[in-house]
Amino acid sequence: MAEILSVGIDIGTSTTQLVFSRITMEDQGGYFSVPRVSIVDKEVIYRSEVYLTPLLSPVLVDGEAVGRIAEEAYRRAGFTPADVDTGAVIITGESARKENAAAVLDRLSVLAGEFVVSTAGPDLESVIAGKGSGAWAASLREHCVTANLDIGGGTTNMVIFSDGEVVAYGLRRMGIICTFYCLCGIMDVLVGSIRGLGYAVMPMVVSLLGACVFRVVWIYTIFQWDRTLHTLYISYPVSWTLTAFVHGICFLAVRKKLMGSMKK
Repeated sequence: MAEILSVGIDIGTSTTQLVFSRITMEDQGGYFSVPRVSIVDKEVIYRSEVYLTPLLSPVLVDGEAVGRIAEEAYRRAGFTPADVDTGAVIITGESARKENAAAVLDRLSVLAGEFVVSTAGPDLESVIAGKGSGAWAASLREHCVTANLDIGGGTTNMVIFSDGEVVAYGLRRMGIICTFYCLCGIMDVLVGSIRGLGYAVMPMVVSLLGACVFRVVWIYTIFQWDRTLHTLYISYPVSWTLTAFVHGICFLAVRKKLMGSMKK
């Protein structure tokens, strides 16, 4: 077994808090199997008071002030940065912006070199709250459906668990995909029509660019601006619409060309 000291920092819309924990890990794999390290025990050593989140603007976190709060918590807990093995910072609510993650990481890097900083949008935030409240464990233990409502300073999020699985994500994806799936059908009909007219390469290239390349570009642009599953899901109907539109133009162009050659 091995013990490590971990610190967690939760930076929300209105409040910020630090927790120091002693985590016990054990390799539960066999001598001749792949190592399988699991957390077998955890103990909260110190929980800081709840601070008001320091802000430079209504949406930007003051990284320097967060650093001072962390230093004060270290002092009261009786630890130094050298004592901490790892740590995580979760930025939630209205403060969940990538600019804030960069500012906080830059300031806290002097406290622990192995800090992980992540911004949690409403989807991830709701799951974290649901697991922290015990709703996830109750759903898994009782084989039932549970719901958790996380009411924060700037956002309110809900998550539903069924036997430990998050069903809200699937329902949201179904709602978006099923509503606009007719666009995918239109796209496929246009592809088949163009191929039927003797042009196979053109619809293939358009489909690759619209259905594949466009979504990759979406992930590196739009998704970076709003890192939520909803933003990821709507890339499907958007790509279907654009691809179907281009296929429609190609179909009309090919049809016009063939009709012209027939007249000659």
